[in-house]
Amino acid sequence: MTNTPINIPYSLVMQPSADLSDLIEKAAGADGLGILSVSGVPGFPELRSKLLRLASDFAALPEHRRQQYEDPQSYYNFGWSHGKEALQSGHPDTHKGSYYANPLDDDPAKGEVSLMEQHPAYFRPNIWPSEDLPAFEQAFKELGQLIVNVGTMLTHHCDKYTSQIHPGKVSEGKLTHVLQQGRNHKGRLLHYFPPQDQLQQPHQHNSSSGMEDQQPDQQQEQDQAAKQGQQQIFKQGEKQQQQQQQQQQQQEPTQWCGWHTDHGSLTGLTPAMYMRGSQEVANPDPQSGFYICD
Repeated sequence: MTNTPINIPYSLVMQPSADLSDLIEKAAGADGLGILSVSGVPGFPELRSKLLRLASDFAALPEHRRQQYEDPQSYYNFGWSHGKEALQSGHPDTHKGSYYANPLDDDPAKGEVSLMEQHPAYFRPNIWPSEDLPAFEQAFKELGQLIVNVGTMLTHHCDKYTSQIHPGKVSEGKLTHVLQQGRNHKGRLLHYFPPQDQLQQPHQHNSSSGMEDQQPDQQQEQDQAAKQGQQQIFKQGEKQQQQQQQQQQQQEPTQWCGWHTDHGSLTGLTPAMYMRGSQEVANPDPQSGFYICD
């Protein structure tokens, strides 16, 4: 099995006649990771930056304001959802919040009450925080629609590949048809809150997807001996802090999401953005990121 994700340039994905079978097999075949990336998508960096910053802004709203955009009737699968999912340990997952919406259609049920009642997680109308964040709806739709459009072209090449390896056994253009004709596309905007124990420390700062642990400033005017003594104290303190963190991680319940079944034919992802306050920062935790488990 290859450990390197397969990348396909956007220019090739958008060519219907291009033969991407070899790349698709390496990505999604028996020895693939089940994931591939598409590079060079026009407009994607700007749309990603705009929406993910708004995710941080929404998460910073007072809790009672965020709760106004919840939809219990959809089992929290439209609008804001926080603490409704469970970790692998069974504990509520309060570390992340999600904002769900259909990026292609505000009312996928088209007024069919029976459809909304039978499938509330898929056919309820969208909820937008227009009063608090007027730019949120457009940013969500623009990025979501771009991901759907690129994904639909990618499924065209997947359909060509399956037709080649299973001639006559797979309906021509089946996956592409599902994406083009489907009415219940689901967009999920994720925000990860900083750990509560770090928020209680005055030298810490809010972050949407991670935290940067900053040590308190040291006094500038000290003699050399005092500096050396203080540095030793800081080193000892850092070592003790690392040991305490390791012990705490071993005692805490697992942070992995609980076992679940995804509900899509194709999932499109964006790279995370890490924030400290209103400023984007480098990833503060080398262990964070997207994990693929076999």
